[in-house]
Amino acid sequence: MKKYFLLSLIGLISFSLHSQKIIADTTTYSMQDFQDGSFWDRNDQQYSLNKLSGKVVFIDFWATWCTPCVSALPESESLLKKIKKPQFELVFISLDRDIEKWKKFLKAKAPDGIHIRISDDKQHPIRKMLTTKYRQEGNVIEMLTIPQYYLILQNGTFKKVDAPNAKTKKQIVSLLTNEQSE
Repeated sequence: MKKYFLLSLIGLISFSLHSQKIIADTTTYSMQDFQDGSFWDRNDQQYSLNKLSGKVVFIDFWATWCTPCVSALPESESLLKKIKKPQFELVFISLDRDIEKWKKFLKAKAPDGIHIRISDDKQHPIRKMLTTKYRQEGNVIEMLTIPQYYLILQNGTFKKVDAPNAKTKKQIVSLLTNEQSE
């Protein structure tokens, strides 16, 4: 009986997972979408993405409560160590709501790079960008998913990329090389 129940449960979970369909977000984001003053640095000063204009920027979206995010921080930091170019920046954008916990984490373990957080506004455009929509049995389920990684290209547009790896490094180096040859 237990075996039958377990097999039925596995089948139900499998069906449930396979019946979900991701709804693709075709929105193109640019730096202008995020110029509303809703970024803050660790000193509680507003931070503007305009400071990064014209650069290639790797963004790691994370939070202290996200174990996979924290585990991946050194990989993101390794990009900065491997790509030593003045036109490249590494930015960690935290979705933490507990600001003191975020600051405490940064004091103890902050990887090299720029550290900012977004405001607690649930309608913040970054939260929209990081939300994956699923369609399941006619219902739309929205889920904020991190870690996620983006490049800001020289023209200010955002491009979703893989977690930091050799392919990502190659993309960044290529963008920096193309910029220099123009």
